[in-house]
Amino acid sequence: MGNLDGLKQEALHTRAISTTTYRVDDARILVEGTLRDERQVETYSLTQGERVAPGVVHDLTLRLLIQGGSLTIEELEVEMAHVPLELCRKSPEGLMKLRGERIAPGFSTRIRESFGGPHGCAHLNALLLSMASAAVQGFWSLMATRPLTPAEGAGAMDPAYLVDTCWVWRRGGELYEELCTRLGHAPGEWAS
Repeated sequence: MGNLDGLKQEALHTRAISTTTYRVDDARILVEGTLRDERQVETYSLTQGERVAPGVVHDLTLRLLIQGGSLTIEELEVEMAHVPLELCRKSPEGLMKLRGERIAPGFSTRIRESFGGPHGCAHLNALLLSMASAAVQGFWSLMATRPLTPAEGAGAMDPAYLVDTCWVWRRGGELYEELCTRLGHAPGEWAS
């Protein structure tokens, strides 16, 4: 491996995305995400025609109330503490269509198609996509606060949320085979 770290000079821009999942009750979670963009250098604004001092560009918060095992978005809210233009404050309106949407395989594609480009805000979409995987992790954390029998574990969430999501959970891999055995499934029949 090379030493790319040694190429760094002046910091230009910082983006921080943070998500936290909260228990609401035994079947629901609240996922709160924040995205904060900060310019580290003075820039020139083409729209304003003037120099802009370093500082916060975006400070966005998105909250999703999620129904447990189905990972259905029941409710959501958006806070825009800081945006570069007042026009930006209109962009969350389209996200309200997410009520009733399931965070399931294909969710990211649906979000990009429905709320990407001219249909929404690129920054809220980046935050939402990060929150979707955090919702899966958060719900599993809720379920794992108590011991689960194999049947409860298998019934808690659709296995498609796990299988083939990464190399470790690839179909036919060691962890997949071990989980199939633990849940009483023949390899290949689980999450088909």
